Amino acid sequence: MRKALWAILFVVTLLTALPSRAQNPNYDAGPVWRVTYYHLKPGQGEAFWKDFRENLKPLYDAVKKEGMITDYKVWTNATGAGAVSI
Repeated sequence: MRKALWAILFVVTLLTALPSRAQNPNYDAGPVWRVTYYHLKPGQGEAFWKDFRENLKPLYDAVKKEGMITDYKVWTNATGAGAVSI
């Protein structure tokens, strides 16, 4: 009796796994974007961009050259009071 119950449980498990495997994902394969927000203190914009050019940009360029990423982008958004000049 115990073997029969285990066999039935095994068959039921197999039968329920088949429909879930047949479902298509809800997305298309394509590029993925990673967005990182940096909060800069007032007056530190030049120091940030200098550090970005010296450290991050060469790293991103090397990773792009190896084909690990297709591209990278950097956007700026003026926040806070007053005009921000970048």
